[in-house]
Amino acid sequence: MLQPFFVLSCSFFFFCFMRIAFDAKRALNNTSGLGSYSRILLNGLMEAFPENDYQLFSPKVNELLLAELHGAFSMQLPQSTLHKTLHPLWRSFGVKKQLCQNRVELYHGLSNELPLNAHTFRMPKVVTIHDLLFLHHPEDFPVLDTKVYQLKTAYACKNADVITVNSEQTKTDVMHLINVPEKKIALVHHAVHPRFLHDFSQAQIEAVRQNYNLPASFILQVGSFLGRKNHLRTLQAFASIASKTECSLVFVGNGGSEQKRIENFIAQHQLHNRVFIIRNVVSADMPLVYRAAQGVVYPSANEGFGLPILEAFASNVPLITTAGKCFAEVAGEAAIFIDSQSEHDIANAMLAMLEDTTLRKNLIALGKARLPLFSSRQLAEGTMNIYKNLV
Repeated sequence: MLQPFFVLSCSFFFFCFMRIAFDAKRALNNTSGLGSYSRILLNGLMEAFPENDYQLFSPKVNELLLAELHGAFSMQLPQSTLHKTLHPLWRSFGVKKQLCQNRVELYHGLSNELPLNAHTFRMPKVVTIHDLLFLHHPEDFPVLDTKVYQLKTAYACKNADVITVNSEQTKTDVMHLINVPEKKIALVHHAVHPRFLHDFSQAQIEAVRQNYNLPASFILQVGSFLGRKNHLRTLQAFASIASKTECSLVFVGNGGSEQKRIENFIAQHQLHNRVFIIRNVVSADMPLVYRAAQGVVYPSANEGFGLPILEAFASNVPLITTAGKCFAEVAGEAAIFIDSQSEHDIANAMLAMLEDTTLRKNLIALGKARLPLFSSRQLAEGTMNIYKNLV
């Protein structure tokens, strides 16, 4: 009687236990969207499926970002002196030896790339493609970077067994711009960061307002100052209605080719007391900055997903965003949709968001209702289903 039970137990254990390796460079070194996605996914997997061995491959580790991961992850760093010195060489070719030594059963590239010898791996490979913005908007990227992204993305898409994407927009781009068959692509939506789901007191919100010298009432736009994000149009729209409202405009972001033009416009139109650029906001403070705002405007021309949409929903503030593409996919009916190329459209939306109390309440309620569609649990479960079908 014991033998059948033992065989059954072993089979169950084998089915449940997997050794999964991740390219964790972004997770352990980047505070940006790609790093955030990686940490949300890893924490979600560890919470929902703690029985697996999750191995994180990274050339170096930012201890503050490592502290955001919860659970017994296995850290894998370069071993040889050569690879410790030449990190790109290790990430592109050297990880294979360690993957074999660790008996890894599946490899997941979390940020648009796989090692350049991945075609020789004897294990299933998954890659997440977040966007192809470097093809749509090459003006936002250095020329050399664009070429490297093209080569790495094409290689990863060719050699991955499954490509995961966060939106229908990116799925369509991968199919048409990289020539990937639809059957190879799996859609698993991004998730809002759990820090935005916490409850905060008014005292905490006011403390952050004072710490960053935020105005008493403001509309918020988040993101680096790149042309496609349309900060300048937001600014032009706001200038046209500034005399009709006491609300200010706050940009939170760092760097980007449009920053100087934005600063010049503020100076030329004497908007120093109405428009504020806030840099280097600590990630932990961002939910409080959102909650301090009267609303969020997100008029980007193109994105892979659009996390500020979910962050606005989780922060109980109304949202203005671009009609169509991934924006409508994520926002559903919970936004005022605008033509991102029209200052007039953006201006009218701002006034409506500020002045129409019923509209504000409806948008907040609709946004809150959409959040369960974008939880870390659904991200983890959707990704794990892909793994189980491969291993």
